[in-house]
Amino acid sequence: MFKIRNGVGLVDVGDTHLTHLFDGMAKLHSFKFTPGHDSLLFSAKMIQSNFYKDSMKAGKIAPYPLLDSRNPSYTKEEKGKSMVAGIENMNINVVRYGDSTYHCLSDFFDSYEIDPETLNTIKKIRPPTDSKPLFDMIPMSAAAHPAQEPGTTNLINFYNVVEVLPWKRHTVNVLRIISSTETETIASIPRSKLPYMHSIGLTEEYAVLVAHPLSVDNMNVMNYNTTMDAFIWEGDQPTDIYVVHLKTGEVKQIKLNPSLFFMHIANTYQVGHTIVMDWTTYSSYEMMYLLRLDNMRSSDPYWPNSLVTHLKRVVIALASLT
Repeated sequence: MFKIRNGVGLVDVGDTHLTHLFDGMAKLHSFKFTPGHDSLLFSAKMIQSNFYKDSMKAGKIAPYPLLDSRNPSYTKEEKGKSMVAGIENMNINVVRYGDSTYHCLSDFFDSYEIDPETLNTIKKIRPPTDSKPLFDMIPMSAAAHPAQEPGTTNLINFYNVVEVLPWKRHTVNVLRIISSTETETIASIPRSKLPYMHSIGLTEEYAVLVAHPLSVDNMNVMNYNTTMDAFIWEGDQPTDIYVVHLKTGEVKQIKLNPSLFFMHIANTYQVGHTIVMDWTTYSSYEMMYLLRLDNMRSSDPYWPNSLVTHLKRVVIALASLT
């Protein structure tokens, strides 16, 4: 039996330094229990992404998309290169697609397939989809924490498609991942703004997407100092909750006031015609800035208090959509 965990393994290359925890280069950690569970074997290996390999070759952090920034900052030329380099740093989660292949995920639909025994990186993949952006350089965001469909080896996730044509709406597309080469679209939800959603809720009948009012100004990212600055939090707007029937694709929408910023859905279950969800919430999106490495390395004894989470329970009545 083994467990594999993914996370940050490298933030400095040569004289260049990443400034945010979430931008750290991905490293895998494997824990293998021997027969009888009388000993534990540990191994670790960096994911051999293009981001990592190009950085090692150059002796500095190579120009790839970041949430925050590099110190020293990208030059204008490097920033332009980073915008077309593609998402590479899969440093959040490890999941299995179907009953065969293992994949490292971040908040995007692309992933790196790995060998669970050796931790070797095999290839970068994107499961097939019914739709995609007009330009391949536009990333397709997704949940870093998809959910396993009960009674199957399928995963339920979503992917966002950014539309650059002004008369078309963006879409949040809910899909069933059967394997790395086979998917089924369950529903497509049009949106004027695409929400950032880090996780997804699931019951035996429904997928639940929580679209809090946090979006990215995709068309103007280059005009901001960092991608993190391009996030727009509209706390006076409601949170849209989409309840998607897994078999029929029917979508029900509920609006929640006041809005809450959250990262993870801790629990989702269904009792009759009621869905119960537990979220780990924060006071505001500003907590993202507190995870900059200079804050984490500071000696301020009160710094951790600003990152305290609150577990909030939301109960959804499907009959009345409240």
